[in-house]
Amino acid sequence: MKTVCPVGFTLIELLTVIAIIAILAALTATVVPGVLKRAKMADVSGDFNQLRTAMDEYYSKFNTYPPAPLCRQRTAAGIFQDTLHYMTLLELGAVTNLYDKFGPTGNEPYGYAPVNVEQFNRVKKFYLNQSPPDWNAAGSLAPLNLTVPTKYDAYVLLSVAPGSTDFHGIIPVPLAGEPTEQTMLRAFFLATRDQNNNGVLDFDYIARSQKGEKVGPLPDGQNVYGPIIFKHGT
Repeated sequence: MKTVCPVGFTLIELLTVIAIIAILAALTATVVPGVLKRAKMADVSGDFNQLRTAMDEYYSKFNTYPPAPLCRQRTAAGIFQDTLHYMTLLELGAVTNLYDKFGPTGNEPYGYAPVNVEQFNRVKKFYLNQSPPDWNAAGSLAPLNLTVPTKYDAYVLLSVAPGSTDFHGIIPVPLAGEPTEQTMLRAFFLATRDQNNNGVLDFDYIARSQKGEKVGPLPDGQNVYGPIIFKHGT
């Protein structure tokens, strides 16, 4: 008499396979997002390095960094609008298509706020001399009688942080009648703010997520990590 071998899987075997699939799915759901985030962070760092090189070449040619407005700005309705893309004005065709890797659609340029250092030092002193200091840079700079500078010698670049959709007020809503140059000065003040003088930017994503920097909420009032900030100059 022939021995008949059972065909198919036993219930225990099926349950084992299902359990393995569930474990793999759980690992994928927890590991893959982290891997993708780290890859995008590396891309942002690479983009900032390329932009710094391009900006330095532009500075060597024109004795100034590209002027404002060359970045996304936030309207009173809270909507980002693209003005002239700064890469168009760099006149350096080797550096193109550098878009914010964490932006809402992936097609937005990085935030860019250039300043004249002499003007910025006056602005910083103006805010810090107020009582109490205007750490959120909400006040008008009209009393300083600032003019459009002929030279921009410092700037910040900003990327939306992982899990976010905007800069949380680091590039503020322009005040009524405020020139773009003054909006950029307020943005630079916020982006480079170091209220406790510990050498760490108050609102930078890496500082807040990895270095424990927690100096109050962001300018829009939210207690989140903030954008990725790259400072050059000053």
